[in-house]
Amino acid sequence: MGKNVYSLVLSSDVINAVDRMAYRLNTSRSNLINQILAEYVSCPTPEMRAREVLRRAEGLLTALNEPFQLLLQPTDTLLSLRSALTYKYNPTIRYALELYGDSENSLGELRAALRTQNETLIRDTNRFYSVWMSLEQRHDGIADSSMEAGRFRRKLRKPSSEKPLGADEIAQMISDYVRAFDGAMKTFFANLDDLAAAEQEVSDIYLLYRRTRTGFI
Repeated sequence: MGKNVYSLVLSSDVINAVDRMAYRLNTSRSNLINQILAEYVSCPTPEMRAREVLRRAEGLLTALNEPFQLLLQPTDTLLSLRSALTYKYNPTIRYALELYGDSENSLGELRAALRTQNETLIRDTNRFYSVWMSLEQRHDGIADSSMEAGRFRRKLRKPSSEKPLGADEIAQMISDYVRAFDGAMKTFFANLDDLAAAEQEVSDIYLLYRRTRTGFI
């Protein structure tokens, strides 16, 4: 959906109210006006579709028996979650799922991070990231991921399909991936006393996810 520059004559009071709302929502005046008009004339924008996908992914990932806890959402195109690791010091892994909305090349990105200064924990976390990234590159040719000091970042590809996918389908793909990643990390940490076994467990989880996933991102 392309964007163009238009001139509009609006009341100063209206603009002041829009600016206050845009500030509260952490967005720009132009973007807020675009959203308001799009909703009024029933013309969904890429940002609106991204928000809908995240809303549905949130429902899937925070449902009963899921290990994720919802965190404060700084923007409406970002889903923040955390999940506990079974490890001394009781660390938690924090996930940030951001969808771009208007990007032509990428659906968004997933970020994972541990808030810790413990060098051993960071080392073990990086070991897991390295194993996961190697599996993705070997089996699916994914090279658009990176890691650094306990942090992981992975671009999410736009699903390739003959027909446009709905919010439910994309949300399910994203949720499947986050569950697999989180489950593999926990399994890796549960087997740290035998790194070869830990890596094999992660490989088994990835290959199972690969066989049963609803789609590819």
